[in-house]
Amino acid sequence: MSGITTGIRDLGGCPFIFGYGIIGPIQAAAPVAESASQLESFVTKLLATTGATHVDIVAHSSGALVANYYLKFLHGGPHVDRATYLAPVTTGTTAATPIGALDFPGALDCLAGSQVTQALLADGVTVPGVIYAVLATHGDQVLTPPGPASFINDPRVENDYFEDLYPQAGLSSHATLPMQPEAAQWVIEQLLAE
Repeated sequence: MSGITTGIRDLGGCPFIFGYGIIGPIQAAAPVAESASQLESFVTKLLATTGATHVDIVAHSSGALVANYYLKFLHGGPHVDRATYLAPVTTGTTAATPIGALDFPGALDCLAGSQVTQALLADGVTVPGVIYAVLATHGDQVLTPPGPASFINDPRVENDYFEDLYPQAGLSSHATLPMQPEAAQWVIEQLLAE
């Protein structure tokens, strides 16, 4: 996501990278609830250090599941303006091998029908006051079915496919979506939107 962080810096923003759920060398391995608690601490410290009153969250894959858990169950909404997601885990994946190895709780939480995805989907994913946007890819082999596994079913959420917005860019995969220059531009546009 270096193109995204560079774009934010070029606009005078200050991107902070958050590593979550680390077990040994594996990121996103811890249970989503534990990772969301880490995100809560990170945002609290960030706001105290910078003096800002709100943050924007840009997340990919299971990072969005962690962000949604933080927003909905740890009352993060009052501290977040925008949640901008690339190929996020929303409804959970039906793929045989989800993000990471199946023996890690964080990966199991990404499955369709997991306790985490069911809890997030109950009564809707979104929280008041946060502006959500989702960019999925038709070429996603990790989050299946592509699109429906990522999209947030709420009329206030902008859900798009990368290939529909940027047909000249060609097909993207789950892993390469955050590296696409057009996806970085999409993120910047979302963060700047009124």
